[in-house]
Amino acid sequence: MAGRSRPRPFADGSPQELESAVRERCLNLLSHQPRTRAELERKLSQAGAPEEVAAAVLDRLTQVGLVDDTAFAEAYVRTGVGVRRRGTRSLRAELRTRGVAPEVIDLAAEQVDAEQERATAVALATRRAPGLARLAPEVRRRRLMGLLLRRGFSAGVVNEVVAEVLAELASHDTPGGEFGHLDDEDFENAELLSDG
Repeated sequence: MAGRSRPRPFADGSPQELESAVRERCLNLLSHQPRTRAELERKLSQAGAPEEVAAAVLDRLTQVGLVDDTAFAEAYVRTGVGVRRRGTRSLRAELRTRGVAPEVIDLAAEQVDAEQERATAVALATRRAPGLARLAPEVRRRRLMGLLLRRGFSAGVVNEVVAEVLAELASHDTPGGEFGHLDDEDFENAELLSDG
C-alpha cells in the first residue's frame, strides 16, 4: 500500500501502560472538542483499545467530570437553538446519534424556553424572507416552511412563524397584504412534513 499505515497504540505493553495510552487517547480527543461517552467508546474501539480498559478509563474520566453527557447535551441544545438556529426536534435527533441517553436528551430539551426557540425561528425566517420577496406567495410560504422544518422546528412553531413573517412581508409589499393567513391545508402539509 502506498499510504501510511496507522499505528496501533494499544497492541503492546503492560496493563498500566495500556491504561495510560487509552487515557491519553481520550484526553487528546477531548482536547479537540467535547464528546459523549458513546463517541469516545467508538473512537477507542476503532483504535483497538480493549473494551474493559476503555470502560475503566471512561468511568474514571466520568467521575472527575471530564466526560459528562448531561452537560454535553445541555450545552449542545443551548448553542443549537441560540447559535446554530436549530429547533429542538433536530437537536434531539443529533444527540441520539451521538449516543446520549433519551432521558438526558429530554432534560436538556426542557431547558430551552419555548419563546426562545420561537424567537430563533422568527429571526431565521425574517432574515430569509426578503430574499423571497420576488417569488409568488405560495412559493414564499413553501420555502419558509421547508427551511424551518429542515432546521427542526415543530409544525406549530413553523405555522405561527411563517404566518407572522409573511404577514409582515406582505404589509411592506401592498397595502392590502397579498398573503393573508395560512389555510388549513398549509397546516396539514407542515404537520405531515414535520412527522417525516
